[in-house]
Amino acid sequence: MNLAHDDDLIAVATELAARLRHGDTHTVAAAAVDRQGRIHSGVNVYHFTGGPCAELVVLGAAAAAQADALVTMVAVGNGGRGVISPCGRCRQVLLDLHPDIHVIVPGAQGPQSVPIASLLPYAYLQAEQMPEVVLAGVLVCRSEAEAAIVRAHLPRHIELTHAEAGCLEFSVVPGASALEWLVTERFVNEDAFRAHQERVATSEWGRATAGIERRYEVTGLSTTA
Repeated sequence: MNLAHDDDLIAVATELAARLRHGDTHTVAAAAVDRQGRIHSGVNVYHFTGGPCAELVVLGAAAAAQADALVTMVAVGNGGRGVISPCGRCRQVLLDLHPDIHVIVPGAQGPQSVPIASLLPYAYLQAEQMPEVVLAGVLVCRSEAEAAIVRAHLPRHIELTHAEAGCLEFSVVPGASALEWLVTERFVNEDAFRAHQERVATSEWGRATAGIERRYEVTGLSTTA
């Protein structure tokens, strides 16, 4: 993310937070920028029955303005508290509604912009959000006679279907825990494997899980794929 762009967004939220009257009803201001460069802002509404956080108010304001997808969001507390991190509920909502958004959070060296997925590891996924095709584990052979297996441990439960040209084998078995699955694939040759890697990098699954750590075990190759 562009630092100047982030600073401008922080300034908008900070100015709005500074205008909040003393009291417990409105204590946090938030601002977000959409793909068209328009900034949308709002404040929280605290109530004992449960009121919306500032981030959720911004989502409503952006929707009312018929905004494009939101790119970056930040929340600032009143009373000079500065940038604050979103609560767990807001993290889940942002991940569900704007999975590509970045959120500005406090960091050791000052505010930093991070992908929403990094703020909610092992997130809950609704059934309709689960990818139809999973291409995480890869398996390549240097010739039709010699195969090399690469196993990828996936830290979430997923529904799996698979169909890909050049793939000789595809299997999924539970790993050491409910959050870990072992995906094994084997391809007819290295060209098919490389093409598979390119598809993964640009696929919805690849983008959605870019922040997830994968551990690979490689056999049968002189170098790690």
